[in-house]
Amino acid sequence: MTKLIDLTISPDASSIGDVEQEFLSTTMDWWPQSADGWGNSSVINADLQNPKLIEAAKNLSPFFLRIGGSQADTIIYNFPSAANVTDKDG
Repeated sequence: MTKLIDLTISPDASSIGDVEQEFLSTTMDWWPQSADGWGNSSVINADLQNPKLIEAAKNLSPFFLRIGGSQADTIIYNFPSAANVTDKDG
């Protein structure tokens, strides 16, 4: 069952704590559309040009975008600038 909610985050809101910058992140899961129950709720299907998503990212900046979910363990990234980086298992 899907439930829609309205959420407004005010830039004038007070904080309840601090997080070190290197831990500030958000996660988008990597799921194929065929995964039961997940539909198109994956980073694979995300509209990364959506103005609301871009604005949210700007307001979170600087932050790290993490790709998560069990399927993310099999992703191979092709970033030319990361040629000398080893995977987490090393």
